[in-house]
Amino acid sequence: DVGYRKPGLLELYEESKPPTQIEQSRQRTERLSPQELRQHEPALRDERLAAVLYPDAAQVNAARVTRQVARVAELTGVEIRVNEPVHRLVRDGERIGAVHTGSTVYHPGLVVVTAGAWSGDLASSVGLQLPTRPVKGQLLLADCLVSPVRTPMHYGEALLAPQAGGRLMLGVTIEEVGFDERVTVAGVRAILERTAALVPGLDELPLYRAWSGLRPATPDERPYMGPLPPIRNLWVSTGHYRKGILLAPHCARLLARSILADRLDDELAPFKPTRGLRT
Repeated sequence: DVGYRKPGLLELYEESKPPTQIEQSRQRTERLSPQELRQHEPALRDERLAAVLYPDAAQVNAARVTRQVARVAELTGVEIRVNEPVHRLVRDGERIGAVHTGSTVYHPGLVVVTAGAWSGDLASSVGLQLPTRPVKGQLLLADCLVSPVRTPMHYGEALLAPQAGGRLMLGVTIEEVGFDERVTVAGVRAILERTAALVPGLDELPLYRAWSGLRPATPDERPYMGPLPPIRNLWVSTGHYRKGILLAPHCARLLARSILADRLDDELAPFKPTRGLRT
């Protein structure tokens, strides 16, 4: 069980400032007026808010998905080395000749860099530019047997998402603080202020857990996906920022198809790692 369910998603906005990108969405959507939104989610405080409802939006538990994908991969013969960080790549002409980890050296046929916010450091170890930076996000999980909201929703940086087992996820922060992964009092306070402004009383819930992660961001906030010339056996898939779990299955299929064909899939052309970069 990876926690898959289909609760929909509400994108809240001030009625006088409707989002423009909704008209371009390929997903099924419904616009809710402030009155309709209040009927759908009576706990919301701000009567100026309207919403776009994505009724087909689904949820998974990211940690469970990761574990299950790893398990299935191992069943097919993939060997996964955990707790073995890659320190650097070694270039041999137009190829990666060696991959140095904390415990050994590998001599690969093909290398795919999927190191998130650390991908730029690995590329620079062989003299290539792949600008990536970490953007910290903090999240809270509160005990809440009866959630005050039924549908996951977001408004700016405020996020409320009911979870299985009687808990409510609250978020989120967007922090440019380098590789600092610590949960902070300021981050927790900001999350509670934003979410309690939407639904009063959330700051009184028992706190179950607080954690943070580093999102890999690129200068144009689009991922890098494809080969990284002039090295012939080096491919990249990183920089998915806030949509990594959402995009992972489709991106993995496209990248695998491209590698097997030895040609970048047309769908990935806008995400070439070489766009605007210098070697």
